[in-house]
Amino acid sequence: MDEQQVEDHDFIVELAEVKKLAEDNLKGWQRAVADFENYKRRNEGHHRQLVDFAENRIIIEFLKLAEDLDRLLEHVPAEAQGLEDWKRGLVGVRKRLHDTLDSLGVKHIKTVGEKFDPELHEAVGQVEGDEDGLIAEEISPGYKRGDRLLKVPQVKVYKRNS
Repeated sequence: MDEQQVEDHDFIVELAEVKKLAEDNLKGWQRAVADFENYKRRNEGHHRQLVDFAENRIIIEFLKLAEDLDRLLEHVPAEAQGLEDWKRGLVGVRKRLHDTLDSLGVKHIKTVGEKFDPELHEAVGQVEGDEDGLIAEEISPGYKRGDRLLKVPQVKVYKRNS
């Protein structure tokens, strides 16, 4: 082989090695991009779960406040009946609080007249009646947001007369 042929051969071998290295680098880069996209998807889901968890904790505290306000307005003493402006103000605050909870996706769980579900309701008593297993009375309301149960409703359940 003459010198030119040796140089051409060496060049072809080196070119093949460089081409192989470029292909390996491209495949590595493509894997890294795919791994990063998968990481972003996992991280977005995890981030959304953390945000939902934090929002739900805050909402649960607002629900306690809303229930206290509801109880307060249900039991206004007779001597406070003359304070209609005060009462109207409290009713307005209660409505705004419930509207805010509604805008956050919080839904009241229907209970009275519904079939008792131990996965969804907490029975705190029984009442005699004709419809065994139906909810007779709601003692404390329950709420959910999306598929997440925020607060279990406490109920009394009908028990068939013997």
